[in-house]
Amino acid sequence: MLEISEIIIAVENKDHFVLDPFIKKGDFVKMANGQPLRYVGGFTAVFPFIINNEKWAFRCWHAEMGNVRRRFEKIAKAISTSNAKYLCEFTYTDEGIIVKGKCYPTTRMRWVEGQTIKDYICANAYNSEKLNALAHRFLEMVQDMHKHGFAHGDLQHGNIIID
Repeated sequence: MLEISEIIIAVENKDHFVLDPFIKKGDFVKMANGQPLRYVGGFTAVFPFIINNEKWAFRCWHAEMGNVRRRFEKIAKAISTSNAKYLCEFTYTDEGIIVKGKCYPTTRMRWVEGQTIKDYICANAYNSEKLNALAHRFLEMVQDMHKHGFAHGDLQHGNIIID
C-alpha cells in the first residue's frame, strides 16, 4: 500500500514520475504552502490540475483495489461510447505514475464544478419547482444508467454534482 506522502512527492516531481503525457502538459493546483492540492478518500488521492484553462482531476490509488486495470479499462470504454450527458470524460492509464521505482495506475477526468446534490436540495428546500425538476432529471439519469448497464458503486450525495 502506498503512503499519501509518497504519491505527493511523485506529483511534485511530475516531469520525472508522472507518466501520463496529458498530465505532464498541465499544472497541478497548489495550496498556500506550495504543495499540490489533494482530496484524499478511502482508496484514492485526487489532485486537481489545469491544462489549457480547463480543470481536471488526476486520481492515484493509495489502497489495494484488486484487479483495477481490467475494471477501469472497461469503465473508460463504456463511458466513452455511451454519450451519456451526465458522465464526464474519463481516462484510465495503466502506468500513470512512478512511486518508489514502481509504476501504478491512474485515472483522469474532467473536474465538475457545481453543488453536491445534498447542498442543492438544502439551498432549494422551499422551491418545489426546482426539486421536482431535480427529481425528474435524477430519475432520467438512473434509467439511462440502467439502460447502459452502469452501476456507480458509490452513488451518494458527495459524488453527485449539480451544475
